[in-house]
Amino acid sequence: MGRVGKDGREMVILHILVAILSLGGVSYAYVRPTATKFYLTYGLVGVTVLSGILLAVMVPARMAHVCMTGVVYIVVMSISILAARTKFKAARQRI
Repeated sequence: MGRVGKDGREMVILHILVAILSLGGVSYAYVRPTATKFYLTYGLVGVTVLSGILLAVMVPARMAHVCMTGVVYIVVMSISILAARTKFKAARQRI
């Protein structure tokens, strides 16, 4: 892996890709909930948060924007995960 550019473009791309994957993961977990999909989604959210923190450290001039976007992302993912887990628990109780 090469040196990260001064502006962190590679990290931004990775960050955005992982965030999109986590949104897709929680959507899939909502449609077809399983414990494995939840663990995968938790991991993707964790990587997204960690890469966001790294971006904030690497490019401090964008800190306010990164933090606001991160808060919105965490709220959306938390609500989505809660909805998917509620559906998952309801489906398990019917069995």
